[in-house]
Amino acid sequence: MEEKKIDWEKVKKEIEEVLGIKCEKEVNLDKFTSFNIGGPADLFCQVNKKEELRKVCQFCIKEKVPFFLLGGGSNILIGDKGIRGLVIRDKTSEIKIVGVKGVKKGKDDKREFFISCDSGVRVNRLVRYLIEEEVSGMEMFLGLPGTVGAGIFGNAHFGGNYISDNLIEVEYINGEGEVVRRKKEEVGFSYNMSDFKKKGEVILLVVFRFEKGKKDKMWEVANESFERRRQNQPYGEKSAGCVFGNINQGDGESSAGYYIDRAGLKGEKEGGVEVSDVHGNFVINRRSGKALDVVKLMSRVKRKVKEKFGIDLVEEIKLVGEF
Repeated sequence: MEEKKIDWEKVKKEIEEVLGIKCEKEVNLDKFTSFNIGGPADLFCQVNKKEELRKVCQFCIKEKVPFFLLGGGSNILIGDKGIRGLVIRDKTSEIKIVGVKGVKKGKDDKREFFISCDSGVRVNRLVRYLIEEEVSGMEMFLGLPGTVGAGIFGNAHFGGNYISDNLIEVEYINGEGEVVRRKKEEVGFSYNMSDFKKKGEVILLVVFRFEKGKKDKMWEVANESFERRRQNQPYGEKSAGCVFGNINQGDGESSAGYYIDRAGLKGEKEGGVEVSDVHGNFVINRRSGKALDVVKLMSRVKRKVKEKFGIDLVEEIKLVGEF
């Protein structure tokens, strides 16, 4: 059956006139990704408020318009031919304290704070906000790229801590276009995975619960975590984060980067990209690299690790669009 051709000029007009959200046609996506790689979207819009995100996603679901939600642009590789559909860039930004539980008694402050956060808020911004409010629980994530919504979507992690650890509730749009709220215990989370990711659902807002903390101590933990990343990862380079997930050996996880390093693949090149010489599980865009360069290099790394160790590496970054 022939795929139905979409009149993107008509879709653009409807979104702009009915929803009041500006759209552009044939926008290159490379500037919106940490890899600096990616072809054009058929249609592109940016949303700055949760209600805008809700309306445009519900419109797409109702009208059967294919769409892709783009957060911080990390952990993804967009094909050189771009994305067929509407790309919605999530720049929603509200953070607020929505509740406090407990009473402060002198120096013994064991209050709990409930924080509401839009999906488009950068993780770094949330961490800094919490530290300044003396609310503890996410300081170890300073330096983590991407948005809060994407972090929950893929259950981002660092040093044994998961972004879902302090999660209470998520507001999201399901496959039928309904706005739903679910408690953390109603959501399945695992390594690099959530029910939202499995079903392709759109996260609108998350609610966390944190404890009272001491600002100096939190900044100490945050800066130590940031320094660990800076020393052990190619910080400041054009990359999408870890390319492959760690390997479950039955008795615990082993680092994919360890096996890539042992296979002698650091510095391996393809076109304009190469395996980082700082951390083997990072691919760096050095010289106007293409998505196809990354795909070829990833395939070579997988093949050589399989040949040497009998281990199958599995991509952690998401491949999106046409290659």
